[in-house]
Amino acid sequence: VSRLTNDTDQMQNVLNRAPENLVTNLLRLVISLVLMAKQNVLLTAVSVVPLPFAFFLVKKTGQVVGKYGVLQNDALARVNAVASEAIANARAVQLAGAEQTEIKEYKSAIVGYLDVFKQ
Repeated sequence: VSRLTNDTDQMQNVLNRAPENLVTNLLRLVISLVLMAKQNVLLTAVSVVPLPFAFFLVKKTGQVVGKYGVLQNDALARVNAVASEAIANARAVQLAGAEQTEIKEYKSAIVGYLDVFKQ
């Protein structure tokens, strides 16, 4: 419950401050560009021209990192699910003599998790 309350408070904080931050940062950007241009127009142009390329590069990098992040989270969730199920049902696993089966399943999940890093 405290995590839900904390997350809700953070979302309210972001939504309430977003317009203010947007205006403040845009104003800072314009003032910075004007002051830079007053000092040296050529240097300002050299500084600003590569920005679209940098934004494109960051966007593409973010997509790749995001893809692998999702794969990693899914694989780790599987490892945690296997471990949690075995621990929660430890008595049943012992009674059924399925310790080795659970170990094999856990090893398989770990290998799947590590395979994400090999890609």
